[in-house]
Amino acid sequence: MRSRNNKQGEALDLNDPIGLGRSCVVLIRISNSAIFRREKMEKGKEKYQCQGSPTCGFIYDPERGDRRGKVPKGVPFEKLPDDWRCPCCGVGKDKFKCLDET
Repeated sequence: MRSRNNKQGEALDLNDPIGLGRSCVVLIRISNSAIFRREKMEKGKEKYQCQGSPTCGFIYDPERGDRRGKVPKGVPFEKLPDDWRCPCCGVGKDKFKCLDET
């Protein structure tokens, strides 16, 4: 048994960190983006992330639109004009990847 003392001097079983008498599963925090990728989005409301440069990562969200590109809210990525560019790094639509795809 692996153990150590807590602040009150009581021995703690490191194999049973919360005292349930059996081993426990440790949950690791998953980033919001990883959780988002697993959620199924409604058609036309998918978010797309820029893959143009390793430091960009701009996400086009149809619910927000693109103020710089004068794209109003509610316009799905597929309906953006062909000459639309990433407002952060300037690459075209072909460099974006749907976040719904795994």
